[in-house]
Amino acid sequence: MSVPMDFVSKLKTDITAHDRMHSLFLVYFFVFTMALLGYALKNPIHNWDLIAYVGSVKSFETDDKQLISDYAYSELRAYADDETYERLTASSAYRTTLYADPESFHQVLPWFQIRPIYTGLMYGLNTLGVNIFTAGHLISALSVFAGLWVFYVAFKPYVSTSLWFSAPFFVMMNGVVEVARLGTPDALAFLYTAVLTLLFLRGKRQLLWLLPLSIFIRTDMIFFVGLMLGYLFLRQRDYRIATAVSLLATVAIYLAVNRYFGNYGWATVFYLVFITDMHLNYPADTDIQISLAQYVNSVMSGIMDILVNDGFDAFAGLFAIHLGLSLRLNGLKNTFFDFFTRHVNALAVISVIYVIVHFLVFPAGYSRFFAAQYFTVLLTTLAMMTHLTANRSTE
Repeated sequence: MSVPMDFVSKLKTDITAHDRMHSLFLVYFFVFTMALLGYALKNPIHNWDLIAYVGSVKSFETDDKQLISDYAYSELRAYADDETYERLTASSAYRTTLYADPESFHQVLPWFQIRPIYTGLMYGLNTLGVNIFTAGHLISALSVFAGLWVFYVAFKPYVSTSLWFSAPFFVMMNGVVEVARLGTPDALAFLYTAVLTLLFLRGKRQLLWLLPLSIFIRTDMIFFVGLMLGYLFLRQRDYRIATAVSLLATVAIYLAVNRYFGNYGWATVFYLVFITDMHLNYPADTDIQISLAQYVNSVMSGIMDILVNDGFDAFAGLFAIHLGLSLRLNGLKNTFFDFFTRHVNALAVISVIYVIVHFLVFPAGYSRFFAAQYFTVLLTTLAMMTHLTANRSTE
């Protein structure tokens, strides 16, 4: 049976149009990510935490508290302008004490030393001649740049090219730009989450061995790892032993990292941020007690803050759209099954639960903690839109 020539002609036209659209998007996305990279490097956010990460790098070489403190602040003096230096060393009693007393500075380092991949990369770049503070920002900017492209590769089979054009607009409001500008491990977490997402969507077994390494980037990623492993344990029966081993390895690494660096645990950092409002200069010498009332007050205050966060509002709205589209496509009865069986939808649920659990443990609505999850839910929603459109076209 011969194929009608008009059909062949239309098919060729559609393929050509799709290729042109895809090429146009690649140029558009490359220009956007390069602009973001340049903007982040040109306009870094000078956060105090980076001083502590610099001190953590120096602690690779010495245990001398005075040398560690002197190195961190002398490098800051050489890097920052007078206004920034003044703000980071004397804008509050807390920072003034950290600057003036090497013992106080040394006591806060365990909160930062537990990010060994970030500090290790800073150390490596510094040995190559890169300024230590510049190294911290360079890692962040490059990680976000690479992470956006890995997310694109991960979701390319699921999201139509036309819908991809909306992604940069969401990036501008969901905390990704801030993450790229900050000297913190959050950008590395963004990149690593993108890599894990790619392996998850492709069903690669290597995922099970890479998940535990997340802890070396940011210890709070244990929640994300636990959720992903829990899903895989329920869905992949052939991998259950390997999944259990991966979970045990994750817990073991989490405990080992915290123990090795002498981290104080959840209560101390909660007390620092939410009870003392960043005025705990000597955590090792402080008896920490948190009442139920203090915890509830902190959570309620955090809820009020996160509800006015643009990134969170967009994230919540997108998930509601995703859920609504699934109900439209599958009906109430089959939506739960669809969310549980399709990896794309499971990622949306994992991301939402991660944000909830992380917030309940540490009720701060900082977008930098959730940038990867916010972006994931955008992409899963775009994937659902693509899926719905494809279904309609076949009806």
